[in-house]
Amino acid sequence: MENLKKESPWQTTDEHIKQVLASLAGRIREEEESRYGEIARTIAKEYDRDEREMDTDTFAALISFDIIEKLHKQLTLKFFPQYAQNRKILFAIQHYDFIKSHVTDMIAERSCCTADVSRWLIKQYIAYLQNPLSLPDMTQTTPDGKTCFWKPSFGTAEEWMAFCEALEELYYGHSEAFFLTRDKLLPNDPLTSEELREMNGDKVCIHYIDGFYTDEDGVYFGRLEQLVRECNGRLTACELPLEFCGKTWLAYRRKPEEGTT
Repeated sequence: MENLKKESPWQTTDEHIKQVLASLAGRIREEEESRYGEIARTIAKEYDRDEREMDTDTFAALISFDIIEKLHKQLTLKFFPQYAQNRKILFAIQHYDFIKSHVTDMIAERSCCTADVSRWLIKQYIAYLQNPLSLPDMTQTTPDGKTCFWKPSFGTAEEWMAFCEALEELYYGHSEAFFLTRDKLLPNDPLTSEELREMNGDKVCIHYIDGFYTDEDGVYFGRLEQLVRECNGRLTACELPLEFCGKTWLAYRRKPEEGTT
């Protein structure tokens, strides 16, 4: 009798899964072609008239920015015509993901509910833009004593609104207001060596404390004291001897208030 090679049931299952996934991918492509193919062909036909050869830079400038940005803006106006005269609200809607990303980064280390907090803050920010007197209620507990997990656990309402507003300037390349509002929001506790490493070139404020270092390190600390004087107490994090952090000096994001050091 001829020996028959039996197929493993696992092989059959794997092949079946591959076929199902390929079928799904094909249907998704067909649906995308049906919904957006004609739009893509119209745009491509329009840019066929451009004398420049299509490359990645041209694609980014003409398609990614010119088409996507403007289309996004028109859709924003289509769905939110009531905000047509409010540039800041239109920006918040059109660049929702940009704002959400930066808000999430701010709260990631201090909250396990980043999605809930970021959504709540952006909703409050849009309400604030409609009425600047309507600041969000930052109360951390409900009347029945439950924790408001959807609210940030640090920062004032004014500080959060200023931070969200500064993100529009950051988007257009102006970062000064962003860093100022960010620093005000962040607790001004002494920075750890790990935080200083992550900050890299950010400016920090130095405060000396009593401590001991050897004569070998004295030359370095003499230079450090000179730098602190020359820079009005602020140095970039990468200029600091991190092994002495918390022993002979402390670093802060901004100058500590009197009585806190």
